[in-house]
Amino acid sequence: MQLGLVNRKYFNFLLSVIIHFIILIIFSFVDYFNINDNISNSNYLSLNIENLTQTGLSNDHPNTRESKVDESISEKIQSDNLQSVNSYLITDSLIQIVDSTQLDSVYFDDSRGLVIEYPIGWTFIDQKVNSKFDGVTFWPGGDESDNIPYVHLEVAEKDLFNEKNYEYNLKQSEVIWYFNSPEMIDDYITLEIYIKTQQEVDYKIKLNVKGYKNFESFRPKFLAMLKSLRFKKTYFEIF
Repeated sequence: MQLGLVNRKYFNFLLSVIIHFIILIIFSFVDYFNINDNISNSNYLSLNIENLTQTGLSNDHPNTRESKVDESISEKIQSDNLQSVNSYLITDSLIQIVDSTQLDSVYFDDSRGLVIEYPIGWTFIDQKVNSKFDGVTFWPGGDESDNIPYVHLEVAEKDLFNEKNYEYNLKQSEVIWYFNSPEMIDDYITLEIYIKTQQEVDYKIKLNVKGYKNFESFRPKFLAMLKSLRFKKTYFEIF
């Protein structure tokens, strides 16, 4: 009886060991497959993140991408407009056909003997230094918008003139015009002309407008004003 009891205990112990061994093997297989699956998923995630980064999608929100497209289109339009503006260079033949009949008002300064005509309905404000003309600004009267175009004429010191600063020049009867292509900054277009004279001082005149269409509209008036600029000793010599 005691031998049978011992054998039974030994058998139960051996059976318990075998069962635990089997359970251990099962858990080992489960852990192995879980680890491999995690590694595979990790690699997949890593590859996808890398692909997203390379294509720029990981950082670019759809709205951001649309904004970049809009900026690109805006830059293209601005570039095209500037090229169109640059195609309108001032030539002698262009000056010959400038319509000066649209200028119905006359500005005269006796301190410099300066005469320039400007469109009817425009207004101006001038500045003097030591009782001598220093500058004058013209703009369309009655326009209260923030984008008012203007023409500004000012005195320039002869000693500071450098012909190398200008791409083009055009000789007129009493003066020589020096100028570059129009400049566009933040949709504002500026065309400036240096007027080299036989007088005591030289002058600069510029047109500043916002937008290409406005530039096309006001440019003929600006050229007509430029062409009308002359030097007379008294008001009675104007006519």
